[in-house]
Amino acid sequence: MAWKKIPWADEVAILTTTVTPSPVDGGNAAIGTSTEAARADHKHALGPLIADFDFNKKQALQMVVHKSSTPPSTPEEGQIYYNTEDDHLYVYVVT
Repeated sequence: MAWKKIPWADEVAILTTTVTPSPVDGGNAAIGTSTEAARADHKHALGPLIADFDFNKKQALQMVVHKSSTPPSTPEEGQIYYNTEDDHLYVYVVT
């Protein structure tokens, strides 16, 4: 098991010059609706996270990856962190 460095686009070979970016979901943000069963002003406290998040193919907006000058000491497969010493992302993989 090892931490693998994720290179930036300018650090790898470019295979094509015809890149066309596209929107992530193709839609615009919209205000939701509320009912008596689900009131717009009703919120639950998040509390300690005890379950996985299921984004249901949605974006995590304004998310920040864990920042550290050293790798986490007890990593899990697939865990990522941003190394502040070399300004790169790393992912923990089983080799």
